[in-house]
Amino acid sequence: MKQKPVPIPSKPKPEKTQQSNKKEASLEQIRSKINEMKDLVSKSDLVMQGHIEHLLMKLNVLEKEISNDKNNIAGQQKRINMLEKQSKTLGLKEKQKQQNNTQQNVSQSTFNYPVLSPTYNLIQEDVQSGFHTMKLQLGTQSSYNNDTKRLQEKLEQLEMDLQNVLLTNIDLLEKNDRLKKEIDSAQKTKVLICQVCHKNEREVLFMPCNHVLTCSACSNIFTTCMTCHSHIKDKRIVFF
Repeated sequence: MKQKPVPIPSKPKPEKTQQSNKKEASLEQIRSKINEMKDLVSKSDLVMQGHIEHLLMKLNVLEKEISNDKNNIAGQQKRINMLEKQSKTLGLKEKQKQQNNTQQNVSQSTFNYPVLSPTYNLIQEDVQSGFHTMKLQLGTQSSYNNDTKRLQEKLEQLEMDLQNVLLTNIDLLEKNDRLKKEIDSAQKTKVLICQVCHKNEREVLFMPCNHVLTCSACSNIFTTCMTCHSHIKDKRIVFF
């Protein structure tokens, strides 16, 4: 006697949980809301985009000026360092020359005193010339220091201007956000308000075009639809 085959139980199909369904419903609502907001604020976005692009252009110009000033300051600092080294080197050379000449003249004066006076005059002239050169070099260095200070002040001012531009940009973004909310609120109100008196809610349905545009008081003056201009055959009260 043949045995009947035993049926293999099929695996139950996974079902979506209630929480997953709620998440999908919320996601659809969010997508719908985003699409509505995109349509409502498209005009305001264009205006704000123009303001932001103008600010970004100004920001780029300031950044270039700051970069150029930093490069100029770095170049001036290199020249100052070079002058300081030259000044130190010149001072050491003059000092060494003075010592060598003095020792030589003292040695000569031991044997020939009259030679000391003209040699001393030459030494004095060389020293005076050396100090004059050092004075000019230090004067030039002082000028470079003043230029560096001026450039540093300009750099600080540019950085302050940049900070102000950034703060203005943030303020404009906040205003843009408030404007979007105001437009959203105004559009919602506009949908429900009578297009004639702008006070009462819309409540009259024009037939057969099915447009709801006015309140009951204002609907009495119309025989054709304000939107499609079709003849109104009937009017009905509706509730939202």
